[in-house]
Amino acid sequence: MELVKLMKYREIGVHRPQDWSKALIKERCARLELASYYPTFSEYSQIFHTDIDRIEGRYLLTANGNGKVSCYDMEERRLKAEDKLIKYKERMEKKKPLNNSLAGGEEGEEEEIYEEEDQFKIFTTKKEHEYGVSSVNWYTNDTGIFFTGSFDGTINIWDTNEQKVIFKKQILDKVHTIKFSIYPQIHKTLAVATSSKNIQLLEFGENGAVGSSHLLIGHNNSVNTLSWSPFDPYILASGSIDGSICLWDIRKSNSFLLSFNQFESSSSSSPKIDNNNNNNNNNDNNNNSSKRRTKKRRTSLSAANSNCSPLSKSIKTKAHNGSIKGICFTPDGQQLLSFGSDCKLRLWDTLTGQRSLVNFGLLKINNLQQQKNRRAGANRYGVVNSKTPSQICTSHDGTFVYIPFGTCIKQFHIQSGELYSTLYGHVENINSLSFNPFYEELYSCSNDYDVLIWNPEDDNRPVLNETDNLSDD
Repeated sequence: MELVKLMKYREIGVHRPQDWSKALIKERCARLELASYYPTFSEYSQIFHTDIDRIEGRYLLTANGNGKVSCYDMEERRLKAEDKLIKYKERMEKKKPLNNSLAGGEEGEEEEIYEEEDQFKIFTTKKEHEYGVSSVNWYTNDTGIFFTGSFDGTINIWDTNEQKVIFKKQILDKVHTIKFSIYPQIHKTLAVATSSKNIQLLEFGENGAVGSSHLLIGHNNSVNTLSWSPFDPYILASGSIDGSICLWDIRKSNSFLLSFNQFESSSSSSPKIDNNNNNNNNNDNNNNSSKRRTKKRRTSLSAANSNCSPLSKSIKTKAHNGSIKGICFTPDGQQLLSFGSDCKLRLWDTLTGQRSLVNFGLLKINNLQQQKNRRAGANRYGVVNSKTPSQICTSHDGTFVYIPFGTCIKQFHIQSGELYSTLYGHVENINSLSFNPFYEELYSCSNDYDVLIWNPEDDNRPVLNETDNLSDD
């Protein structure tokens, strides 16, 4: 009903065409469901991470637990799904009975669909990593290069066309996450989060040389997740197992900017109003009180710097009571979302470092899944593998955030904190989520060896031709 109203306002010139497109994108992102045709891609091992290219939104990379990387053509899958919808539409118009609703064709066509799943796989690399691939990342402006990081402590740079490693970097620690710069025309930096306390930056030269830039020091424990700011190309956010989240400016020698504190919110920073009705104070008393306030402000600022500066001491402030499982910036870069093993989702202001007052509530696991997780060694909140990273993502319009929570996906409205929907489909814990801004699709990978595709429900429903029941008279 809201879209119909906006369409009418656009026709009469009340609203701009951009308002209609934004409302349509928001409506599509709010109605995600499991794709009806070719909904899953299967591998022969666990899938830890996925990444979709930023140029076309067509090629999807999966980081597999067997040390290999697979690439899928999502455009080909979408075209095949449209063909299936057309066949289904023709059968519905002829009013013929369907042998099975998924295939929409003759009997036995459902098996043909799942046999055709491999045709969307472009390639699977050879096993160049000794252990599983923990993270995979496309080169931002070129799908001819991608990066992989593994638990064996190596980072590989791949040639997509030849499917071979063109450069290998040995790191002493396990690689948890790698993130390449969003703006390679400004700087070509690959940030690496490892099992050590430090973040390593790798610089790529014009002649193809790769060298270590410097280390970002400050966390007390291994770093789980990273995220580049879409607003400022030099700002990097990091989340650690010790529960701390930091912002870094990679241009500076002391790159540390600030750390987030869960006990400091936007309300705690508001100035206190002194309702003193005595207007006959002496000027000396006013001067003395102002000096005391200035001295107190300086001492508090120096104390804050001493507690947060990585060069003097390690970071003491915590954003969550547990480890940080995932972080991501909003599309405008003004806010940061974080998800911890304490089952809490928080929204932060990246300019002030203060926690927003948006309450997402405490994410809860059902009793059956909680008992299963406890047998698998879950923490007190029922989260299994609380120290492993989980990639979270937002819709490209900045309205919704998607959180992998156990075997389901939680969809929250960012500004209101409302739980909008819960998506079910996996049978094992979900490791990573990726959002495709070109088609408003969501991709999830799990320990059940599958990648599931979630798209708006209108893409799964055929639109039949409307019959004109009016007479020609």
